Amino acid sequence: MAFDTLFSPITVGARELRNRIVHVATVTGLGKDRAVTDRLIAYHAARAQGGTAMIVTELMNVHPTSTGAPILVSIHDEANLGGLSRWAEAVERHGCRLIGQLGHIGRQQLWGLDSVPRSASSQPEALYWNSARPLAEDEIPGIVAGYAESAERLKRAGFSGVELHGAHGYLIAQFLSPACNDRTDGYGGSLEGRTRFMREAMAAVRAACGEDFIVGIKLPADERVPGGIDPDEAERIARAAAAEGVLDYLSFSQGAFGPAFDTHLPDMHYPPRPFLPLHARLRAACGGLPVIGLGRIESAEAAETALAEGACDMVGFSRLLISDADWPRKTEAGRAGDIRACTFCNYCWGEIHAGKPIRCFQNPVLASADEAGWRPPPAVERKRAVVVGAGLAGLEAAWVAAARGHAVTVFSASAGPGGASSIEALLPGRAEVATTAEFQKRKAAEAGAAFRWGETATAEAVTACEPDAVILASGSRMRWPPALAEGADAVDLRRAVADLAESDDPPSPGTAVLLDMDQTPAVYGAVELLAQRFARVVLLTPAAENARFVNLMSRMGVERRLALLGIDVRRLTEPVARAGERVTCRHVITGVETTIEDVALLTYATPRAVRDELAGDLAEAGVPVTLIGDCLLPRDAASAIHDGHRAAFAL
Repeated sequence: MAFDTLFSPITVGARELRNRIVHVATVTGLGKDRAVTDRLIAYHAARAQGGTAMIVTELMNVHPTSTGAPILVSIHDEANLGGLSRWAEAVERHGCRLIGQLGHIGRQQLWGLDSVPRSASSQPEALYWNSARPLAEDEIPGIVAGYAESAERLKRAGFSGVELHGAHGYLIAQFLSPACNDRTDGYGGSLEGRTRFMREAMAAVRAACGEDFIVGIKLPADERVPGGIDPDEAERIARAAAAEGVLDYLSFSQGAFGPAFDTHLPDMHYPPRPFLPLHARLRAACGGLPVIGLGRIESAEAAETALAEGACDMVGFSRLLISDADWPRKTEAGRAGDIRACTFCNYCWGEIHAGKPIRCFQNPVLASADEAGWRPPPAVERKRAVVVGAGLAGLEAAWVAAARGHAVTVFSASAGPGGASSIEALLPGRAEVATTAEFQKRKAAEAGAAFRWGETATAEAVTACEPDAVILASGSRMRWPPALAEGADAVDLRRAVADLAESDDPPSPGTAVLLDMDQTPAVYGAVELLAQRFARVVLLTPAAENARFVNLMSRMGVERRLALLGIDVRRLTEPVARAGERVTCRHVITGVETTIEDVALLTYATPRAVRDELAGDLAEAGVPVTLIGDCLLPRDAASAIHDGHRAAFAL
């Protein structure tokens, strides 16, 4: 496809955008002490240089009563003007419009309470049940002034515009939502009352910044909170916002704090573009103003279709641009094969929720000073390197090393790439996992790496290559369940998944029992596969909860799917014995034993042990060996890939 619409210009307010690609607001965790940092600037500058037309920053605090985490920049503080100016210059000089998101978190303190939150009312939010002090009517004008003064400060700093954050349950949405706003004064009750705060803030910003400054707003499309903003109410709010005559664009997003939190950032279990039909409906209520459509828009083809079908006027991306800052330029140049395709795993958001700076599992150069246009720099000295293992760690080492000019040979006991991730990709909702290994394999082959597929590496075979260095990425194996009697009829989950995926047998009328000591997304994909192949599934875990190593947003989806599938979830429980079709389980605290009957499969996902045996043999042969990924220490995919990246530079 030529993507003629996606790469056509559009006028937003008094400014022209070079294309329709927008980096929508994304918390990066790169701010510090409520101020701008060099890494925060570098992150956005890379995406501006990579071809994005407009970038909306993460929420920035407009008033001292909006505190939250110190990673969020406070734009009510004049002391931050210098950092804001450097930020704007770094982005705008690449022909990209920088839009500052004006926000007040209200009661919604994701990282815990560190102040006395203020809100439209004292109603608790639906996720953490945080309450707040209601804003007195005479306090509201000061908050409105905070929006206007912050916007004017951004204009002086060189920003092209601002976006008021009225979605995801933050303060404007707290006034808009019937689930939160129980006020009886002029800021509550009717639609007119509940939209008053929003309308006053919009008008004050426009009055402070003039007509040559972009003013947009992000609004809820569907909060999915009981009694909250549903699509009908969202349409009425959008119409009211557009009618004020001060906006240049609108953006819509789903979800607020609550059981449907995962709709905020739909992961790979969602179908692509799940919310665009709703955005198309809301666009019709916006009086012809440009609308940004967003939410798991997975490709340039999908974006072009969304524009052509009238679902939106601009396309909002975040995770695609986190994975590859140069996505727009590569796409426009027809270099789709060079793009690190996002898998929508939400790993990036999980790092932020944990209070860390943003991190992408497959983009080791994220937010570095040279991220835009990054290519592996040539090595000073060309070496012969052998990589043992074609999982994510080994493939990353192989392609980066080969691209640097080293002569690379890869041994893979499997017939194809991906290692454990190739098994994970067989699971329901996990297919996109395979794209990472395919990208790495393709880049390694282009750079001249030689692959020896289906060949188990031995010390003799490796040394016959006369390597200057060996990178060992031979992975890990699951340990036998610690409480289960030795010799019981049980198989590790990887083997079970591989066998089931290859089997043409009809579904079993029996029960599958899965011991979960892994708590990662792959396990819950496996539960879905077991539910397709067995009449009943029992999920055991010695932990007090499920999905401890799944980010909170995706965890909501895990819990929903477990419930909808009718999975028998037993926490604080582990298997201790199997006799025929009976499995005996024990409560890990009380010691009380129970039994599960009619068991057709007992499988387990347990802490893993390294497979590093070859390292000793190679060391005896005098060959330098570097261990990476699970072979070094079983961890997650990000650690594996980042290990491989570092190893390629250490050659």
